[in-house]
Amino acid sequence: MTTLCPRIVAAMAAALLCAAAAPPGGGTISVEPAGRPDAPPVAPAVAERLREALADRGFTILPGTGHSAFVAAVTLDRTAVGTGSASVPSGQAAVIPGLVGGAAGGGVSVPLSGGKTRVVPLVRFALTVQIRERRSGAIVWRGAAVTVRAGDPSTRDAATVADLCSTVLRSYPHEAPGPVTVP
Repeated sequence: MTTLCPRIVAAMAAALLCAAAAPPGGGTISVEPAGRPDAPPVAPAVAERLREALADRGFTILPGTGHSAFVAAVTLDRTAVGTGSASVPSGQAAVIPGLVGGAAGGGVSVPLSGGKTRVVPLVRFALTVQIRERRSGAIVWRGAAVTVRAGDPSTRDAATVADLCSTVLRSYPHEAPGPVTVP
């Protein structure tokens, strides 16, 4: 039986650690759709929000595809997951002006829920981002964020997209063990 010298074991361990791709602290990156080369382009709202979040992490954003050192491969899935109920306000808010000529008065009318509800569709939004080295294809970081909101799965909700994009990269360069839930 052969015993390995502790120095050799330490050198092998260091080589393995160096060989694993580490999340970059910057460099050039482009936002591209994940999957096939003929995949539909990333929605402009998603791409713009993601570029902002990546720039905040020290990346230099390159427009277009095929020439950056890193690629942020993105998927955004919208799935109808059922229905929920929402309160329906009984009227519209209004400001009642005071009288003219120095007389006091006026007020604000705020509608309260009259106990009426309506059924609304619920949509699950799931954003996944993988940062990979363009040259080797090695994935150096991955993150995901998910939320469920009232709405229509065919529409692009800018506020929801903004929430998911800022959340998915919040822990960068550390990877969350699973998708981050956005309230």
